[in-house]
Amino acid sequence: MGKKNRRRTISDNPAQPNPARDFQSLLKTTLNHLKSGKVVEAEEAYKEILRLLEDSIGAGSGSASMKEGSDPPSLKAAFTRDPEIIKIFSEVHNNLGVALQFQGKTGEAAENYQRTIALNPENIDALNNMGVVMQGLGRWGDAADFFRRTISIDSDHPDAHANLGTALMSMGEFEEAIAVSRHALKINPRKEVALNTLGNAQKNLGRFDEVIENYGKTLDLNPGNIDALGSLGTIFLSKGNLDSALASFRRAGHSRKANFMNGNTLKVNLEWLEGKKIQASARGSHLTVDRIYEDGREGMGFRPTELYLSALGACTMGTLLNFCENMNIPIENFSVEVEGGREKNPERINEVEISISLTGEIPGDRVATLERVAKGCRVHYTMTHPPKISLNLTVTDK
Repeated sequence: MGKKNRRRTISDNPAQPNPARDFQSLLKTTLNHLKSGKVVEAEEAYKEILRLLEDSIGAGSGSASMKEGSDPPSLKAAFTRDPEIIKIFSEVHNNLGVALQFQGKTGEAAENYQRTIALNPENIDALNNMGVVMQGLGRWGDAADFFRRTISIDSDHPDAHANLGTALMSMGEFEEAIAVSRHALKINPRKEVALNTLGNAQKNLGRFDEVIENYGKTLDLNPGNIDALGSLGTIFLSKGNLDSALASFRRAGHSRKANFMNGNTLKVNLEWLEGKKIQASARGSHLTVDRIYEDGREGMGFRPTELYLSALGACTMGTLLNFCENMNIPIENFSVEVEGGREKNPERINEVEISISLTGEIPGDRVATLERVAKGCRVHYTMTHPPKISLNLTVTDK
């Protein structure tokens, strides 16, 4: 359903707005974005849902709508007579928080979780998510408090128990971490996080036989768990069991290699052709990389730095195209230009400017949204959150 149709549905019955009915389809579509990892699209769609809900409530009830930064408790008081509206607002804010958290926007995520909790203090998803935010900030005590609040409402919440165990272990409360992790495993014996925490807490207390037993259970669930294999190798080595230690370390090495072979990693192969010409290959496609020669001749392919800029431009363009398609924004022409400023000592690209040109029926209030979406592609995030780079060099004789 397009944006205009959604607005028309709301305005057809201004006296009796029913967000629970009118937005269920949009909520379902947006939730699918979130579950499939399209977090930028999910973020903007949830913000659109909030705008539409505000318009609907304002038109139908005469009540003040919830603008960004408004006080959630006052909203709750205004809409107490319609719990369905409260439920939808709290659900949207929680899921918007999840989308933001996946993008590393921790502060904005926390604000949305807090709004959810203000609207519904017993929303266990938001309470647990808020605890995860506190964990990421290293605020273990605050994290533990949120997990305990979750458990006080749902005593069998496996994630909250497992997360509380992790927080307690990080606080040095090893005995309590063990007890909480064991309770999490009673609820869900296949909770790998709880097994890891249990093993780590026992290791800190020097209970190595119990550690070996629990890491064994972890490896039954996930034979490639690198942390468990590495810890087992260290323990076996300390006990003088060299063969078992080497076997664990080898399995850990194989697991690391296997991680580069599955869908969680990307791989490009490069081969030297001649001169300074290089061929890059990925999934059966090939690209030539070349440079300027000493005599001033231009190479017959992209320069490496041009590929760097091209990756950013193509990723930005693809992310915008997906968003426009999902939000029914018609595009007629679309181009992107990426320029990079160069610096020395060391030689590098020190500044990048992206110029985007869009032609189509684009509402004026969507321009700022499109700018935010454009900054949400994977390559952009990779550049702003630099990855760890390792290098392995092998030299062989002719």
